[in-house]
Amino acid sequence: MRRVAFFGLGAMGAPMAARLAGTGAAVAPFERDPAALARWRESHAGGGFGVPEADVVVTCVTDEAAFAALAPQVLGELSRGALWIDHTTASPATARELAERCADAGAGFVDAPVSGGPEGAASGALVVMAGGDAVDVARARPVLDAYAARIVHLGPPGSGQLAKLANQVAIAGTVRGLAEAVALARAGGVGVAALLDALG
Repeated sequence: MRRVAFFGLGAMGAPMAARLAGTGAAVAPFERDPAALARWRESHAGGGFGVPEADVVVTCVTDEAAFAALAPQVLGELSRGALWIDHTTASPATARELAERCADAGAGFVDAPVSGGPEGAASGALVVMAGGDAVDVARARPVLDAYAARIVHLGPPGSGQLAKLANQVAIAGTVRGLAEAVALARAGGVGVAALLDALG
């Protein structure tokens, strides 16, 4: 049975880890928030192993600062031949650096930020934007398939994070455009509810 050390049981990580456990994988949870860890253990058996024994390490933490604090621990314990899949939204440079350091240690690394929110995580409908060596991305697919509907390999390490940045730019532009549309409608006396009904 595949052994997965899963770091981060927040709004995204908890349902992702639960879906992974549902495939029969042995999942060892790691989480800074004791309450989140307790909720997980109420519903799932503990993995009983750590990073050195894991075939795969998955990280899905809040932000790049949390990821930077966690990365040295994972790097220091990652076993030769293991695979690290990172879902944290971080910089492409960070992903490229970690991929190099993992390669030096004889391990694989895939930067795999996601889109789809907690609902997508719970329903297995996430989109994964993957960066990494083709062999490592192929190795990651059985894990990613547990919670993703689409997995797009975008290129070498860092490409997934770059795609996520592009995704965020597109979303921000769309939100700004909708805000301008609402302001225009209000200025001209058109009701916002009616406008949204028409646009929808």
